[in-house]
Amino acid sequence: MSNPSSGRERLQTSFSERAAKQKGFSKEQINQMVVELEWLWESKKEGAAVDAKSR
Repeated sequence: MSNPSSGRERLQTSFSERAAKQKGFSKEQINQMVVELEWLWESKKEGAAVDAKSR
């Protein structure tokens, strides 16, 4: 994840693929998706590129 924008796209894509492929989610998967969504929300809220390396 060296490029922040490609990192964001990767997170959105991985979230969508997991949601589409699976009917049920484990607690760990749900927790991971929540973390990813929070990261996406924070980066969007800030309105600036998030340095993925600092995460």
